[in-house]
Amino acid sequence: GGQVNSSVEYQDIGLSLEVTPKINSETTVTLSIKLTDGAIDPTIPLLSGVAATFTDREIETSPIVQNRNTVVLGGVIFDRENEIIDEVPFLHRLPVVGDKVFTNRAKNKETVELITFITPYILNDEEDATMATEMVRQKSNDQDLKRIDLKNGDWPVEYVEEGDSGSAWPGR
Repeated sequence: GGQVNSSVEYQDIGLSLEVTPKINSETTVTLSIKLTDGAIDPTIPLLSGVAATFTDREIETSPIVQNRNTVVLGGVIFDRENEIIDEVPFLHRLPVVGDKVFTNRAKNKETVELITFITPYILNDEEDATMATEMVRQKSNDQDLKRIDLKNGDWPVEYVEEGDSGSAWPGR
């Protein structure tokens, strides 16, 4: 007998958006934006369900945006095809009739247009940070974030530096 070696590689699929802001001045921000659509390639058949081929489509751009102005990314259109297979457990394996009677196959094709709105905020002081955190809190479904009390120094960990006494602004 020969040896069988197998390996597993995990691959992210679906949409991911990476935005890296760089403040140029008090009024402008350069946004490095990378949008990736990872999918399993439907045109390449799987070999006994063992191997899959992945495709990644990427869009990268770096607009310069005024503070508190919105940049709109549009025109990103994705075509997706899916095959949905519903089977009755065990009965779909019956010879001759199982696949025909106890299996339902449906193909679905959809076109999706993605429009993304990004608004950078340059935070110059504690008041700006409070306003931005309140905006995020109002739009979030995260219950822990909604319980933060900024007025009593209950700052999110990301804003507090190690050794800081609870102020969001080192040295204040």
